[in-house]
Amino acid sequence: MRSGSSLVIVSTRVPPEFRGMGIAAKLTKTAFEYARSQELSVTPMCSYASTFVRRHPEYRDLVG
Repeated sequence: MRSGSSLVIVSTRVPPEFRGMGIAAKLTKTAFEYARSQELSVTPMCSYASTFVRRHPEYRDLVG
């Protein structure tokens, strides 16, 4: 969800039959890459996105 100059990641959900395939990581990475390309900050509100950014320091500069 975009809010002004920020991309807010409210929830990251993958259907049960597709879990464990890296889909959530790909979705989250794409969201961060989109934010970077649009010069947006990212507000990770869901636990998955928060954990993702801790594990991927290359995106920490976007969190604000």
